Amino acid sequence: LTLTGKNIKVAGDDPSVGIALIASDDTETKIPAGAIGVNQPSKLVFVIPATLAAGDYTLRLTTQFKGDNISFLKTPRTLTQAIHLTEDGETDSPSEI
Repeated sequence: LTLTGKNIKVAGDDPSVGIALIASDDTETKIPAGAIGVNQPSKLVFVIPATLAAGDYTLRLTTQFKGDNISFLKTPRTLTQAIHLTEDGETDSPSEI
Protein backbone atom coordinates (compact mmCIF):
# COMPACT_ATOMS: atom_id res chain seq x y z
CA LEU A 1 0.00 0.00 0.00
CA THR A 2 1.31 3.46 -0.83
CA LEU A 3 0.42 6.48 1.30
CA THR A 4 1.24 10.07 0.47
CA GLY A 5 0.97 13.09 2.74
CA LYS A 6 3.04 15.52 4.75
CA ASN A 7 5.30 14.55 7.66
CA ILE A 8 4.08 10.93 7.63
CA LYS A 9 7.49 9.28 8.07
CA VAL A 10 7.35 6.54 10.70
CA ALA A 11 9.89 7.78 13.25
CA GLY A 12 10.25 8.16 17.00
CA ASP A 13 10.89 6.07 20.09
CA ASP A 14 7.41 6.03 21.64
CA PRO A 15 5.97 2.48 21.71
CA SER A 16 2.86 3.66 19.84
CA VAL A 17 4.86 4.74 16.75
CA GLY A 18 4.14 2.65 13.66
CA ILE A 19 1.42 1.47 11.31
CA ALA A 20 -1.51 -0.72 12.31
CA LEU A 21 -4.65 -2.04 10.66
CA ILE A 22 -7.66 -2.40 12.96
CA ALA A 23 -10.50 -4.69 11.94
CA SER A 24 -14.16 -4.01 12.72
CA ASP A 25 -13.92 -6.40 15.72
CA ASP A 26 -11.04 -4.23 17.09
CA THR A 27 -8.39 -6.83 16.23
CA GLU A 28 -5.17 -4.92 15.64
CA THR A 29 -2.48 -6.01 13.18
CA LYS A 30 0.77 -4.06 13.46
CA ILE A 31 2.86 -3.68 10.33
CA PRO A 32 6.43 -4.78 11.14
CA ALA A 33 9.21 -2.29 10.38
CA GLY A 34 10.65 -4.77 7.86
CA ALA A 35 7.43 -4.56 5.82
CA ILE A 36 7.92 -0.82 5.24
CA GLY A 37 9.77 -0.47 1.95
CA VAL A 38 9.70 3.34 1.62
CA ASN A 39 9.64 5.54 4.73
CA GLN A 40 9.92 9.14 3.58
CA PRO A 41 8.40 12.36 4.97
CA SER A 42 5.82 12.49 2.15
CA LYS A 43 5.54 8.85 1.07
CA LEU A 44 5.12 5.50 2.81
CA VAL A 45 5.05 2.17 1.00
CA PHE A 46 4.39 -0.99 2.99
CA VAL A 47 3.18 -4.55 2.53
CA ILE A 48 -0.21 -5.56 3.91
CA PRO A 49 0.03 -8.99 5.59
CA ALA A 50 -1.39 -11.76 3.39
CA THR A 51 -3.14 -13.18 6.46
CA LEU A 52 -5.61 -10.28 6.63
CA ALA A 53 -9.09 -11.13 5.38
CA ALA A 54 -10.92 -8.90 2.93
CA GLY A 55 -13.07 -6.29 4.63
CA ASP A 56 -13.15 -2.88 6.25
CA TYR A 57 -10.24 -1.70 8.37
CA THR A 58 -9.01 1.46 10.02
CA LEU A 59 -5.46 2.30 9.07
CA ARG A 60 -3.66 3.99 11.97
CA LEU A 61 -0.35 5.76 11.44
CA THR A 62 1.43 7.09 14.53
CA THR A 63 4.62 9.12 14.30
CA GLN A 64 6.79 11.58 16.18
CA PHE A 65 8.34 12.94 12.97
CA LYS A 66 8.20 16.72 12.88
CA GLY A 67 9.79 17.62 9.58
CA ASP A 68 13.48 17.36 10.33
CA ASN A 69 15.73 14.40 11.05
CA ILE A 70 17.28 16.00 14.12
CA SER A 71 14.55 15.73 16.75
CA PHE A 72 11.09 14.29 17.27
CA LEU A 73 7.78 15.55 18.61
CA LYS A 74 7.46 14.94 22.35
CA THR A 75 3.94 13.59 21.93
CA PRO A 76 3.17 11.23 19.04
CA ARG A 77 0.46 12.21 16.59
CA THR A 78 -1.91 9.74 15.02
CA LEU A 79 -3.65 9.79 11.66
CA THR A 80 -6.46 7.37 10.81
CA GLN A 81 -8.12 6.43 7.54
CA ALA A 82 -10.84 3.91 6.75
CA ILE A 83 -9.77 1.43 4.07
CA HIS A 84 -11.39 -1.55 2.39
CA LEU A 85 -9.29 -4.58 1.47
CA THR A 86 -10.49 -6.73 -1.42
CA GLU A 87 -9.92 -10.46 -1.97
CA ASP A 88 -6.87 -9.90 -4.17
CA GLY A 89 -5.14 -7.79 -1.47
CA GLU A 90 -5.84 -4.50 -3.19
CA THR A 91 -7.56 -1.55 -1.56
CA ASP A 92 -10.28 0.60 -3.02
CA SER A 93 -9.68 3.42 -0.56
CA PRO A 94 -7.94 6.80 -0.86
CA SER A 95 -4.20 6.63 -0.30
CA GLU A 96 -3.60 10.26 0.67
CA ILE A 97 -3.93 10.99 4.36
